[in-house]
Amino acid sequence: MEEIKVQLYCHIPHVSQILCGFKELDKSGEYNVTFEDCSEEAQRTYTDMSILRVLYKGKIIIYDLMDGYIGPYMIKNLLENCDFYFKRSFSETQNEQFGDLKDKMFPLGFNYHLTYRGNPLNDGFIKRFIKLFLKRESFDPFTQKRFECKPKYKDKDIKILFLTRLWDPKECVHENYIEERKKINEERIALIRALREKHGNNIVAGLNDSPLSRELAPDLIVSDKYTKRKNYLKLMKASDICIASTGLHGSIGWKTAEYVAAGKAIVSEPFNYKVTGDFVPGENYLEFSKIKECLAALDALSSSPKKLYEMKLKNYEYYKRYLAPRELVKRSLETVDSLVK
Repeated sequence: MEEIKVQLYCHIPHVSQILCGFKELDKSGEYNVTFEDCSEEAQRTYTDMSILRVLYKGKIIIYDLMDGYIGPYMIKNLLENCDFYFKRSFSETQNEQFGDLKDKMFPLGFNYHLTYRGNPLNDGFIKRFIKLFLKRESFDPFTQKRFECKPKYKDKDIKILFLTRLWDPKECVHENYIEERKKINEERIALIRALREKHGNNIVAGLNDSPLSRELAPDLIVSDKYTKRKNYLKLMKASDICIASTGLHGSIGWKTAEYVAAGKAIVSEPFNYKVTGDFVPGENYLEFSKIKECLAALDALSSSPKKLYEMKLKNYEYYKRYLAPRELVKRSLETVDSLVK
């Protein structure tokens, strides 16, 4: 049985998806996977980077779950010290800055936050205390099955969902990041207002409660009966069409992956980064760059139950082939297998 060592380089939730994939491969008996926490040492060099280091077939693999290309000097250092580099936010254009090192880089795919029993990322001080003194295993309920939902055909009462948050520009120092956050906030607020005006009772659209939401758009704040993660997942799975907006640093947000896992039809701003497999505009999602395009896309799906159901099915099939954690990780290992002689 092939041996794999997964080295935890951080305790950032973005990497949990990859840990889940390796755990599933270990449970299935396909590989013998061991986990090692190297985060304290690694963070001295790769500060706040969402990365994992994996040893496989004598090769070093880096899994990069960062939102974009923050800290290119650290990415370059990682590239110089690995054989394969799988990046969530993958752009062939931005990869050019790394010269010939770019040949080590491959797209990883969508990212979202889920977990499993025994995940080392769950082990904060309180949970370690529970394990040690109460002899109980820590458990976060947001496991893989909690996101999955088989698509259903509907020809009436189509439900639309867009719940989002605002990003505080004051948390940034770099002027570009400040302006990015201001632009994201303005666009999200404007979109929610238009969605509520057009779709009324058929849509749940709004902001989570935060100091910034109260300052900029208090009338758009929705109850925590919608925004608490457990409640949000139930609401998302009961919806038919889910709207996705671009995240920080041009990233594809966690919500998009959650929509795919739940087999939902998707209306999204254009992707800035490449994902794995065939995830095609017009088939897996409808694109919009302007509010009127978003509204038109919602009309197109709501008025065609057949098209709506076909998109749901396509996304659920994509999830099973490419996005389920085991499949996402296994495909990356198959890429390595195909190139290791």
